[in-house]
Amino acid sequence: MKLDGGNIVFRRHFLNLTKVHLEISLKKEEEESWKQFRDTGLFHFVNEFLHMFGWCICLSIDDKGKITAAFPQRCSYTGFSEESNEKSYKKVWSLLKDNPDIEKK
Repeated sequence: MKLDGGNIVFRRHFLNLTKVHLEISLKKEEEESWKQFRDTGLFHFVNEFLHMFGWCICLSIDDKGKITAAFPQRCSYTGFSEESNEKSYKKVWSLLKDNPDIEKK
């Protein structure tokens, strides 16, 4: 592994026949908040997927409504109500519609 102008370059030899180069950009994207992740509907969307495997991401919220911690946890329930899903899907759809360049990042 070597640092090469802002990129990490991994080099491995497979049977000494070929080289595989994997470049990972070190450019740091702006850190987002859990509140923003939750408000976009993505938190619900991810938890819906995790529920299939008996897992979820939990948020600790203080008395003022501030998210103070996030952690994975096992859960015995699966899925959400139809109303909750519809609300979340609309938020995710709005996010995608309002940010057409998302898939390019």
